[in-house]
Amino acid sequence: MEEIKLIAVNSTLEKEVQREQFYHELAHILRHARRQIMMPKAFRELQEWDANNFTRYAALPLHMLREFN
Repeated sequence: MEEIKLIAVNSTLEKEVQREQFYHELAHILRHARRQIMMPKAFRELQEWDANNFTRYAALPLHMLREFN
């Protein structure tokens, strides 16, 4: 059976905040192990740092990337 993954974002937040939260959660789905509650604190902190870092790159507007070779 295939696992279904969902990202829920609060629709009452500003659009920019919604996008940031979406990319953060997307990073967890794409890059991280599940069930952070069972991990050592340092590993959870590393995953949160990585998700925040991923968000910075994922949120770059495409028109900005087109300027680079």
